[in-house]
Amino acid sequence: MKVLLCGVGGPTPIGMAKSLRFKYPDINLIGADGNRFAPGLYRENLFNKCILTPYTRQQDYWAVLEKVIEKEKIDFAFIVPETEVLAWSQRMMDHQLPCLSLIPDFEVATFIFNKKDLAEFLYEKDLSAKTVSINHPKKDEIVALGNILKYPYWVRLNKTAGALGAMKIHHSGDLQPWLKMFPGNADFIASEYLPGRNYACKLLYIHGELILGAAAERIEYLLPNLSPTKITGMCARGRLLNNHELLHRAHRAMTLIYHRFEKPIHGMFTVDMKENKNGVPMITEINLRHVSFTHAFSLAGANFAFETLEYFYYNKPSGSPILHTFEEEYHFIRGVDSELFIVRDTDLL
Repeated sequence: MKVLLCGVGGPTPIGMAKSLRFKYPDINLIGADGNRFAPGLYRENLFNKCILTPYTRQQDYWAVLEKVIEKEKIDFAFIVPETEVLAWSQRMMDHQLPCLSLIPDFEVATFIFNKKDLAEFLYEKDLSAKTVSINHPKKDEIVALGNILKYPYWVRLNKTAGALGAMKIHHSGDLQPWLKMFPGNADFIASEYLPGRNYACKLLYIHGELILGAAAERIEYLLPNLSPTKITGMCARGRLLNNHELLHRAHRAMTLIYHRFEKPIHGMFTVDMKENKNGVPMITEINLRHVSFTHAFSLAGANFAFETLEYFYYNKPSGSPILHTFEEEYHFIRGVDSELFIVRDTDLL
């Protein structure tokens, strides 16, 4: 079997490749990325072959990808970068995909990718914090924003990874200087600040059925001093959780979203949550993909990449949804120059 993994410049597809090799030692893995300096392109111990491909914004993206898939006889593609997921999703509307891949519906995917639209919808269901759009606010609008959300509140970019552009606003004088650091067309949102624990719920759906769900807590981030929020987008330490209530809450959100569009849930999603001041987990965003510590789940038995192939490519019959229960709520640890690994509490120094 030949599997293409796109976006191997990041840790997520590299972790997925490791997860697949756990179960399929002889699988033929082809890595692809648009950056010739992407580390994964040179992981000869992990990938059988790696290919430099265009970015989705380039005109020849599809022409090159189709040639690669045909020449290499790719059976299945894992599309990891979110903008690339959207490109494949859009392509799926009008054309047959060049190979089999687990891709969400384009209308739903674009809705989920827009954090403001998603938050406004989920806020009505008591699943998300109050969120508003902000674009070059005037002084009186900044004052009004503080009255609406109360201090402190949180600002971030609307259509990127959650850590980008994020800042905790303590008073009206904080906002304007922060926004000036970004291009004039930057699309920002502001939300009620959520002070509690930070969660991720991974959910695998195939043709309307929940196949596998597992939860984790993010505790610390790599190079936190590079960001004023101490959140950099890549988790350095976390814990795998046996919290099925979190998973039920995430599943409820996904069900409501897809019910709105009258479509079956289909795809790989990561539902991010933070607790409000009352300890209630509120959804902050939903990723259309695996996240960077996906390998931690597979190390502890919840192998989402493997299960995707088993249920979607090999058509393994689905039964009751599996809300994964780990043997222990392991810590997972990763450093700048360290591979991700899991540790039992009893082994911590």
